[in-house]
Amino acid sequence: MSSRRLSASINAALIAALAILLTLPYLGISAFMISFLLSVFVWVTLAVSWNILSGYTGYFSFGHTAFFGSGAFASAVTDFYYEINYFLTIPIAGAITAGMAAGLGLVTFRLRRLRGQLFALTTVVLTSVSSIVVINNWGSGIVMRSVKAFWPFLSIPHVFYTLALILCIGSIYISMVIYRSRFGLTLFAIRDDEEAAEAIGVNSFKSKMAAFCISSLLVGLAGAVFAGWIKYVWPETVFSINYSLYPILMTILGGMGTWVGPILGGIILTTIFQIVAGGEAVLNNIILGSLLVAVMIFLPRGIFNLALSGYRRIRTPLQQRV
Repeated sequence: MSSRRLSASINAALIAALAILLTLPYLGISAFMISFLLSVFVWVTLAVSWNILSGYTGYFSFGHTAFFGSGAFASAVTDFYYEINYFLTIPIAGAITAGMAAGLGLVTFRLRRLRGQLFALTTVVLTSVSSIVVINNWGSGIVMRSVKAFWPFLSIPHVFYTLALILCIGSIYISMVIYRSRFGLTLFAIRDDEEAAEAIGVNSFKSKMAAFCISSLLVGLAGAVFAGWIKYVWPETVFSINYSLYPILMTILGGMGTWVGPILGGIILTTIFQIVAGGEAVLNNIILGSLLVAVMIFLPRGIFNLALSGYRRIRTPLQQRV
C-alpha cells in the first residue's frame, strides 16, 4: 500500500470512528458508559499530547499536571469572575497553557545544560509553582456557572462527551500528521542525537518550542473540558500528580515515539482503572506501580512496537514464498 493510500485509509478510519462514537450517547447507552468513554477520551488526549513532546523529542516532561490544572482553572476563572461563555473559555485555557510552555521553553531550550533530567526537573518545578499560585488565590475552588445556565434542557454529559471526543480525535490527527511530516523527522533527529541534528542544520530550539507548545495547548484544552464536566474545580482534583504520571505510563505501555502507542495505552489503562479497579485511588496506585515495573521489564518498547515487530517477522517469510 502506498503512503498516500495509507494516509487516506487512516483519515477515513478516524472520521468513521468519530461518526460512530458521536452517535453512541443517543443510542441509549448507560450513563456509566458515557462517563467511562469520556474518561478514555481525556486520558488518550493527555497521553497523545505528552508523546508529541517527550516521545518524539526524548525530552521527558512531568509538567502535564501544571498544564492540565492551569487549563482547568483558566476556564473556571474566566467563566466565574469574567462571565465569559464557557465554550469561549476553552480556547482561552489552551492559549494560556501554550503561553506557559513558551515561557518555560524560552529559558530551558536556550540553555544546553537543561537537557534530560534537568529539563524534567524544571517541569516538576513548574507544577509546584502553578499549584501554589492556584491554591493561594482560589484554594476553596470555583463553580462553573455558565455551563449550568447555558444547557438547561440538554444532557450535560452528552455535551461534554462530544467535546472530549472531538478533542481526542483532533489530538490523534495532529500527532499522526506530525509523525509523518518533515517536522516530525526533525523531532526524531533531536531525540536520536541533538548535537548531530544541529550539525546538519536542524533548528532544535524552534522544533522543541513548537512541540512543547502544541503539547501544552492540547493539555490545557483537555483541562478546560474536564473543568466543565466536573462543574466544581478544586485544586487538589485538577493538580493531581496522576495527570503527569498516568500519561507517561500509558505512552510507554502502548509504544513511546509512535502515534498509535498512546492511544492503545490510554484505552487499556483507563479500562483497568475504571472497570477493574473501580476508580479507587489506592488500588489505582498499586496497579500503576506494578504495571510500571512490568512494562519496563517485559515491554520496554511497548505493545504497538512489539506487535509491529511480530507482524514484520510473519510478513517477511510470506513475501519470500510469493
